[in-house]
Amino acid sequence: MENAEKKKFGWTEKGLIGLIFSVIGIIYLLITGLMRVAVPPSKDTRVILPVFTALGILLLVPGLVFAALDLRRRKMLRLAYEGGYWVMARVVGCRKIRHMRVNGRYPYVVECETDDVADGGKRTYTRRYLYDKPDPLPDEVRVYRDRYDGRWGFVDIDPLLEERKEEKRL
Repeated sequence: MENAEKKKFGWTEKGLIGLIFSVIGIIYLLITGLMRVAVPPSKDTRVILPVFTALGILLLVPGLVFAALDLRRRKMLRLAYEGGYWVMARVVGCRKIRHMRVNGRYPYVVECETDDVADGGKRTYTRRYLYDKPDPLPDEVRVYRDRYDGRWGFVDIDPLLEERKEEKRL
């Protein structure tokens, strides 16, 4: 699929926090390693080294878990887009994410709903972080669903956003 490289699946706030915590944990562990090599053993280093080691591990492990979960989410969305099939989903709504801001603006999330053939219920998919509210909302959008795990789906609202940009330019 030639458009697969153009799609961006983005990091979530949990993934970004995981990356930051991981880097800080690695820095603490590097400081501990350098102190073990460069500083002669003393009463102070016997207290400081275990504290720095514990802090490094306490920051590194959850950071790696958060980053790994977000990488898995991105991989599953990419697999759903590249190797899945698409269905038309009803747009249920668009809500503002108020617990985070980027450049002073709150992002929006578009929520879509499809009928699940496997269990007869409904599945809800969300498109993460749009910084301009798509107004008016379309009635239906494409959702690329994973062939093997219907829980994963990529809401493709990009063509709609491109149309809106073209309309604004004219």
